[in-house]
Order: sequence, then C-alpha cells, then structure tokens
Amino acid sequence: MTEPAPTLRRTIAAVTLAFGLVTACGNDASDSAADPAALELGVAVDTTDHRFAVTVVETTPNPLQVGPNALSIRLASDEGAAVDDLTVTVGGWMAAHGHGTNPAQMPMVRQGDGVYAADSVTLFMPGTWTLTVRITAADGTESEVAFDTTLES
Repeated sequence: MTEPAPTLRRTIAAVTLAFGLVTACGNDASDSAADPAALELGVAVDTTDHRFAVTVVETTPNPLQVGPNALSIRLASDEGAAVDDLTVTVGGWMAAHGHGTNPAQMPMVRQGDGVYAADSVTLFMPGTWTLTVRITAADGTESEVAFDTTLES
C-alpha cells in the first residue's frame, strides 16, 4: 500500500483536529433545554422531562448583575407538592462567547419546603446567560430546566 500524498495527510489531520475540538466542547450547559425560559420571579417552568416545576423565588441582587449573585428556587412535583429529597445544581453558560461559570455547576443547598439556594453564582461579564438547574432524584434520574437572563454592563 502506498503512503497518502502530503496534501491528503494534511486534510485528514485538519478534519481530525476539527472533529476533536467540536466534540470536546460538547459537554456544556448549551446542551441543555433547547428553548430556555426567561428568568422571571414567581413563574413556574417545567423541567424538560415534565417531572418537576421550577420557580425562581428570589435573586440577590434583583435583577442579576455582573459578579456574585444568590439564587433561590422552589421545586415541586408534577402534582404540585414541594420536593426536598433532591440533589440540585445550577450553572451558567454564555453561548455567544462559548464559555460558562467556574465551576460549571454549583450545588444548591436544601432550605426546606422545596426551596434550594445557591449563594455565589458568579456571572463574570455582561450579556445573555443561560442558567441551567440540574436535578437528581434519589433514584438517580436527572431532570433539568434552563432560564435565560441578560446582564447589563
């Protein structure tokens, strides 16, 4: 078998590199809900699998700003009952810039009556952020919901 021509080798290398870069960037918050809801206090939004309703009950500051922010949500079952036995995280992603919060997902602490809170969600620049809340039930099943918010400079 003959060796491929140098141009063909470069083309194969470039395609392989491009594929690697695309697939390496595929594990971020942009893979979440296709149509994030607008972040509005008091408005319940169903998770993508319709198992839970997620309501943002408080943000500090309000509206969210560049820098550290606190976020509280209430989780209810599809029947409307508060759910307290979940593991919940929140993370932010800026699709326009291809980067997100660090860490990518931050734990939300159970407060009781279905309320979970994160006190240091740092959104480090102005623009549109997608905040993704990931919920893990005791049986290991996962649900999520995403909210869009735009920070002013």
